[in-house]
Amino acid sequence: MKNLLSFIFKRLEKKILVQFIISGFLVSIIMIMNLSLPLFQKQLLESASKGKLNKTVFFISVIIGLLNAILSIILSLIANSMSQNFKHKIEYEMLESVPRVPSKRIDSKGAGAYMVNILGDSENLSGYINPSYFIFFFSLVNVLSVLIISLKWTKLLIIMVPILYLLCIIFLTISSQFYKKYFLIAREKVIELNPYLLSYIQNRRSIINNSEPSLFEEDILKKMNIRDSYIKKAFSFSSLSKTFIDIFKSLGLITFICLLSLEINSNKINFSTLVALVSYFAQMFTPLVTIQEIITDNNRFEMIYKRAPLDLIQNISEIEIPSGDGQVLKFNNCSFSYQENNSQIIRISDFTLDISNKLYGIVGISGEGKSTLIKLILGEELPNLGGCYILNSNVSNIPSPLLSSFINIYPQEIEIFNEDLNFNVSLLKKSLSYNEYLDKFNKIKKEFKSLFEKILIKSNSNLLRSDIKQIKEFTKILNIIQSRKINSKYFNEIKNLLNKYKENLDELSVLFALVYMTRNFYIAELYNEIIDEIGIEYLNNRKFGENGKSISGGEKQKIGFARFLLKFKMNKLINENKIINIIDEPFTSLDAISESKCAKIMKDYIKGSPGIIISHKLNLISLLSEEIIVINDARIVDRGSHNDLKNKDGLYQRLYMEFISQRKD
Repeated sequence: MKNLLSFIFKRLEKKILVQFIISGFLVSIIMIMNLSLPLFQKQLLESASKGKLNKTVFFISVIIGLLNAILSIILSLIANSMSQNFKHKIEYEMLESVPRVPSKRIDSKGAGAYMVNILGDSENLSGYINPSYFIFFFSLVNVLSVLIISLKWTKLLIIMVPILYLLCIIFLTISSQFYKKYFLIAREKVIELNPYLLSYIQNRRSIINNSEPSLFEEDILKKMNIRDSYIKKAFSFSSLSKTFIDIFKSLGLITFICLLSLEINSNKINFSTLVALVSYFAQMFTPLVTIQEIITDNNRFEMIYKRAPLDLIQNISEIEIPSGDGQVLKFNNCSFSYQENNSQIIRISDFTLDISNKLYGIVGISGEGKSTLIKLILGEELPNLGGCYILNSNVSNIPSPLLSSFINIYPQEIEIFNEDLNFNVSLLKKSLSYNEYLDKFNKIKKEFKSLFEKILIKSNSNLLRSDIKQIKEFTKILNIIQSRKINSKYFNEIKNLLNKYKENLDELSVLFALVYMTRNFYIAELYNEIIDEIGIEYLNNRKFGENGKSISGGEKQKIGFARFLLKFKMNKLINENKIINIIDEPFTSLDAISESKCAKIMKDYIKGSPGIIISHKLNLISLLSEEIIVINDARIVDRGSHNDLKNKDGLYQRLYMEFISQRKD
């Protein structure tokens, strides 16, 4: 329950908070009317039994009934609006998680399942902000008030209610545990099924051509039946808990009326008192019904929240900002391994490499850890021993937006949107002319410098609204703004972070301005120059289909190449030789002529820039790299120039001879 309440209150923005308070106020009014209505009914019946209807009490009762209905409708509308506003906030927060969450977390579930998480979990989580907490509190107050009021007439209520409550709580606790157990299993089955179903749809051509579709359909239906069986069990126990409350309520009411009838016969109470007590008896179970809903919500919340991509906030005290001089990229005794089927799989062992101003070719047999190196640089994997550093800052402690400003990657698989060429190369950034870009960069740089100086000299209490807005922009670039408010603790953490770099505020301002500009804008002249040079202007003004299905593999690689070159040129304008190029199996789908052309363009662009290239095409390795690193059995076994290594007995020579042989064939 503590986690649920913390989750809600951390996200109560002003609008949602106002709605939450109003809903609480309305619930309190409704509960007061529920408490008073049986008393007016009692007076009304007593006046009627004397042959004279009390019109004042009659009209008050009617007004209370109408007002109760109207306020209930208003409460329902406010609760719905509050839930929708809360849902939008959670959706945005979960959407922000996509570039922030570790890639392997998405890969393990599948993009489809992760999408379901964002849409489905936000829908579920938004339902947990509702008036139930107020209803439970005020209905409990009503129960205590009714027990006190009823003592004037009878002691039956104060005897029966605790007994019925005890029985209901026992059954609620038992059914809640079973519901939680089966709901958790059902949710796991849903997460397993969704990506499998998505794969069936995406790979339908392979299935039609190579297999019997009914085999897959039967397998999917089997998985669906297993999922549905656990869902049925979970909701059966949820329904059972409500049924128990209704059963005890009905049995209790029958018993209560029988006992009250005996008291009427003995003239201890009259008929009007019986009606009032029966009305109150119905209200006695409102806290139980409400707490059952709250317990169910809490159980579901705990299961969803553990898997939902929320609160992925980096600890400010751990953040490192690359600055100053030093090796641009450094592997220091890096080792990485993992467990698979009870076996230790070693990918990298004691890997040490300093990269400053040249491109290294990484060569080895498939599965020898070359791709693992890229994951270590990107922070997608953390070394078991040693570390990977950019300007002496550990990659694992560098926020992803800052890390991406130092790294320019040309990946094996090019991700393509079902949009046009400009969208796929610029990725929604705004176009500026060369002069506009530099002017805006200088303006943003000055703003960051001014902000850093303000933070270092100001206290939290002296911050202006404009300062807070700037701090939010600053922390957004650091990727740590999510779900946080600019309070004294948060402000002091930021101030302590900047204090570490107060001697390099100019460099820091340049870095943050660079991050801001390269993630939001691009230079039109550079874009046009790159598109023309690669020769893909003919792809303008057409959509590429889902995952680029409407274009060839070679065209995909050229689009990715344009994206790579644009970022490189944009960063190099400001960051000079501190941009690290990561080139992973380039041009695999290009014909020989296109490959030769693109390789020459790449060589002209990245000459003298640090980075690594991984490729099985040793002609590209020899053309683009200035030094070659040979990996075997997870270790560096050789290094040198292409000419030296091809003439030296070893793994590289064998790989080169095989490569030449295949090209001749």
